[in-house]
Amino acid sequence: MVVLDHDNDPIASLSPQLIYRRPAWLSEQRGRGVPNSMGWLPFMTFVHLSVDAMNAMRTVPGEFKSFGHDFRTDTARFVHAAFGLPAVTEQQLQAVERVLRELELDRGARIAAAKQNADGARTSGARWVRSIASTAWATGSRQCA
Repeated sequence: MVVLDHDNDPIASLSPQLIYRRPAWLSEQRGRGVPNSMGWLPFMTFVHLSVDAMNAMRTVPGEFKSFGHDFRTDTARFVHAAFGLPAVTEQQLQAVERVLRELELDRGARIAAAKQNADGARTSGARWVRSIASTAWATGSRQCA
């Protein structure tokens, strides 16, 4: 198994030990993207990283970054190395990355169009919630969850 992470990936760095122990990645030899202003405070660093982890997957379609938990820029190179594929030129890798960006932009456009075509109406909720609500209304009970 190969585990990939970036120096500043909050998901890979999040650990309950942050509550009571200063992590090595906050030492003087910080990785790229770990701010010099970030320090360790018992419990607070854990909370800070928890919030960062919740936002780590918010990405912009087509804007690939080799940063945090965004591995899209690295994908073509990771796959090439992991599978031991034959040598390729830098131009070939850039062409693959260009196609990956185009595919992601196309997917983002399709998702946006589907949301727009859904007329903004909310769904009626999960089937089990509707079932409980309809049963309660049918029996005259007003004690719905």
